[in-house]
Amino acid sequence: MEREFAVTGKDSSDPLMQLAAGYMHRHLFEDMSMKQIAEKLGIGQSQLTRRFCAAYGATPVEYVTRLRLEEVKRLLLETDETLDGIACRCGFENGSYLSRVFSAKTGMAPSLFRHNYRI
Repeated sequence: MEREFAVTGKDSSDPLMQLAAGYMHRHLFEDMSMKQIAEKLGIGQSQLTRRFCAAYGATPVEYVTRLRLEEVKRLLLETDETLDGIACRCGFENGSYLSRVFSAKTGMAPSLFRHNYRI
């Protein structure tokens, strides 16, 4: 997945941003903050955001949200787990918040996605 987002970036050869993306992938479903990531890298939050956008074509928050939503989609299609259960597994506060984010980013409710795309 990291490579998929790197392709859209302008300069994904930034080694520090590769470290940031790697950290995000390793801790994808845990609570994480941009402040925490920036501190680990020894840079400021605004520099992290600017450089990450240049490298991956998305802010760190957008990047993490996209990755989490890909896992949500997979779980919606492959399991019968509730939205609250999926939210908990994928780093969202609860099913209601996940539903709002999912609908805003995909244009459809999670239940409709599950119904329309499940085999």
